[in-house]
Amino acid sequence: MLKFTKPVFAVRSPIPLSVRYDSLLVQCCIAAAVYFGPQDAALGALAFLSGRAGSNSINKPVDVKDANGAVEKFYAKKGLSADAFKLKQDGNQWELKFANMYN
Repeated sequence: MLKFTKPVFAVRSPIPLSVRYDSLLVQCCIAAAVYFGPQDAALGALAFLSGRAGSNSINKPVDVKDANGAVEKFYAKKGLSADAFKLKQDGNQWELKFANMYN
């Protein structure tokens, strides 16, 4: 009678136990970081500055000494009433939203 048994050792792909500093993979990664790192940093900085300039050209925050007076001036300039808006203060920042925005 034949008896089937499982093999004791399963065959797996070879997995390195450590990565040496003088290996080709590590040296290529270091060379790529040294070569492409400054270029990527410069491009990232330019993209950030371009986005910031575009954002500030659309809506730039303004420092106001009297927030209540500025809000009343805004209402008068646009011809609106205070009932249509909700004014929220968080520390020294004020936020003006439509009162029925989520209805």
